[in-house]
Amino acid sequence: MTRRKIFILIIGSIFQYFLLVLLSFWLGHNIKFLFAALIYYIEALYLLSAGRSRKERIISLGLLLWLPILIDAPIHILSFQQTRLSLPSSIAPIWAVGLGLITFLCNSLRLRLVCVSVFLLISVLFFVTGYDLWLHKINYENYSGRVNETINEYSLIDIDGRPLLVDSLKGRVAVMDFWNTACEPCFKKFPIFKYKQSDYASKKANILFFTVNCPLQTDSRGLAQSMLRSRGYNFKQYYLQNKSDLENFKISYLPTVVILADGKRIIYRGDIEGVDGVLNQFLKK
Repeated sequence: MTRRKIFILIIGSIFQYFLLVLLSFWLGHNIKFLFAALIYYIEALYLLSAGRSRKERIISLGLLLWLPILIDAPIHILSFQQTRLSLPSSIAPIWAVGLGLITFLCNSLRLRLVCVSVFLLISVLFFVTGYDLWLHKINYENYSGRVNETINEYSLIDIDGRPLLVDSLKGRVAVMDFWNTACEPCFKKFPIFKYKQSDYASKKANILFFTVNCPLQTDSRGLAQSMLRSRGYNFKQYYLQNKSDLENFKISYLPTVVILADGKRIIYRGDIEGVDGVLNQFLKK
């Protein structure tokens, strides 16, 4: 392998890597995953086919992958919890090159076509649904939103200090939207929450909708309520009294919508867009 070819591969891999990073910021990690998989798979096949010796092929693949391995691997190892969102798109170059190598080693055209088909199927499926499932798992500790968990203790109060009694929720379904005053995505979801509330009210459903504020230390009394009112929302509002209740409800991301049945059974934990499947099923019973 000539120095010129090595230089081109190094510069090309640097340009390609940072272009994909920018793509993830502009369009999302699912887009980055798809493009990274396609680019690295095609490049791997080309370099393996163009290589004149086994040593040259190994060096070529190493130069193709050196930057993703050098940068992404330490980041995910040192800060795994904080970087789980980008993990699949970071792995995409490695698995694409690996599958490219398997495709190249196949002895027959039929096997190579099978490998290409498997690669395209996995890439498209992960782009369309896989990344959403991965994101849902990270944010809500489940893949679909549907759960069946018992919660025995929690303490919620309204602005006047009156507690939400578990007995008042018996025989009913409660849709609870957890949020805080510094959560910009929470405010973006409130119009959808308001629409769902109105929609199920029009169906005369025995379903309660209310928001649950998770107070920040810097919040003044009544701040959450006033922020909702100033934006035209009249949701029934409760406040989380104990931070331990976030763990009881398994809330690790805001906003999170929880659906409670009979006040003690969590049947959904996810985003507001996914509540219809659970609520409509409840209405049919």
